[in-house]
Amino acid sequence: MNDSNTGDRNTGYYNTGDYNTGQFNTGNRNTGYYNTGDNNTGHFNTGNWNTADLHVGCFNTVHAEKAYYFNKLIDR
Repeated sequence: MNDSNTGDRNTGYYNTGDYNTGQFNTGNRNTGYYNTGDNNTGHFNTGNWNTADLHVGCFNTVHAEKAYYFNKLIDR
């Protein structure tokens, strides 16, 4: 059962866009949870074509070991 989806061919809940699988995705062709952008696979990605989790940007394929928080690069 799909609830509160906006777009076409979505599987899951609260997806906005088209061809999303998972929950709370915004954009197109996202698989996972809480993705914003297009063609993301994983969870909590912002951007496009990320395959992994918690990425901001494009074309990331491995898990990030560092990230910026408050403009400071830190270990995750």
